[in-house]
Amino acid sequence: MKINQLAMLLATTPILMTGCATTSTSAAYDKTHSKAFNIAQAGGLYEVKDRIVPRTEYESLIFTGNTTTNTLLFTSSLGANMDLGAGLGMGLLTSVLEQPGTASRNSVVAWMPQSEAATSEEAQAKLVSQMKVAMEDTLQEMGLSYEVTNGNSERKVELYFHNEEFGCPEYQQGMTNKDLCYIATEIFEPRETVSPSFVSSAQNSYAFESNHKVYYHRFRVTPGRDSNVPTDQMYATVSSKLPEWVYLYIASGDIQINKTTVKAPYLLEQGKAHLFIHPEES
Repeated sequence: MKINQLAMLLATTPILMTGCATTSTSAAYDKTHSKAFNIAQAGGLYEVKDRIVPRTEYESLIFTGNTTTNTLLFTSSLGANMDLGAGLGMGLLTSVLEQPGTASRNSVVAWMPQSEAATSEEAQAKLVSQMKVAMEDTLQEMGLSYEVTNGNSERKVELYFHNEEFGCPEYQQGMTNKDLCYIATEIFEPRETVSPSFVSSAQNSYAFESNHKVYYHRFRVTPGRDSNVPTDQMYATVSSKLPEWVYLYIASGDIQINKTTVKAPYLLEQGKAHLFIHPEES
């Protein structure tokens, strides 16, 4: 297969226009919303919404420790098949599904400690590298054959992968990107700011925020049209291999309630899923 042919299929993103500004104030935690909401908002996903649920239903969720963390378990090797308990009804979760604007797309938000890079350009290159390593390690662990193309851009990494079991074909001349399976990320230059007090980062950081309509930090698994790729598993595994200050926002993932699977957004923190759900105030 010719890598330049694949790159031409996938490389469509415009050139970066950004500046580097420093902010001295830190985002405050809103206790009336979920951890997922707070992190996403701080990372520029201003249009995310929480579903406020009755406290009895909220407390029926299965948590990974202190319920104040709002963190739910991945209970299946297939990814975000979370045991949400009988108290959380179908109508409740499906109402979480629709997220508008910038919240309708997968994004990366991160706060890299300034001690890890001398400049914003170096911070950008470092996060691109960390994303690439996490993505490659994930594909290798899953036993998937892949090839790398940067889409003619140093800020971008695309891994085309093929596997008969998942229905992902090897590239043949005449195929389009709709036939292929790939995982891709694009990271733009961050700005210098003060990290939110509720994220795992040093006080001063390079903030990778995803509020721009075009130049946002992206990460996505794109299955081929006839494939059955376990995308949520891939998202969770990649997340688990990233530093603690990197968060992956998944706009629509598969979540299982009893024997029924529905789609809803969630936020990943080192492989742990946070839902946009918060109990109503007493």
